[in-house]
Amino acid sequence: MPRMSSGAAVRVTRGQRLGEFVEAVIAPAARRRGLAATTLIRDWPLVVGERLALRCQPVRVSFAPGRQSGGTLVLHAAASAALDLQFSERQVVERVNAHYGYAAVARLRIVQAPPLRPPPPRRRRPARPDDAELARLSEATAEITDPVLAAALLRLGCAIAVADRTGASGTGTREAGR
Repeated sequence: MPRMSSGAAVRVTRGQRLGEFVEAVIAPAARRRGLAATTLIRDWPLVVGERLALRCQPVRVSFAPGRQSGGTLVLHAAASAALDLQFSERQVVERVNAHYGYAAVARLRIVQAPPLRPPPPRRRRPARPDDAELARLSEATAEITDPVLAAALLRLGCAIAVADRTGASGTGTREAGR
C-alpha cells in the first residue's frame, strides 16, 4: 500500500474514481505551501473562471504570525495575465474568500512565472469504415490515374462513410449524391 510523506496510507480499490482520493494525496504538499484547503487548487477554474485559471495558479497563502485571516495569496501568472490580475484583484480576492467561507485573503501577490499547464487532451483516433465499405471505396477509386487524387477521394469517402454510420452529418443529407 503506498504511503505518503505524512505517513497516511492511501488505499486504491479497483472501482474507485481518482477524484475520491485526490484530496488525501495532495493535502500534505498543499499544507506545506500554506494552502490548508486544497480545494482551492482543485477548484481553481471554478473560483476564478476558466479564462484566468489557464493563465495563473495559486502557489501559497501566507498569514501574519498567529493569524488565519487577512493573508496574502501568492499567484504564479503569465506575464500577459499579470496586468489583468492587478485590475481584477478585488474580484479574485472576493471569489477566493467566498470559496473559503471567510475572509482568508486580503490581497494578492503576483509572481510572473509561467503557470503549470494541464496536459493537452488526448486526441481520439479517427473512426474507420468497416472492411466491406473500405473495399467498396477502394474499388470506386481504382480507375483514377492520379494517385494523390485517388488517395484524397478515398479519405473523403471514408470520412463520409464514418459520418453516415455515426450520424455526424455536416450540412445535410448525403442521400442525393448516391
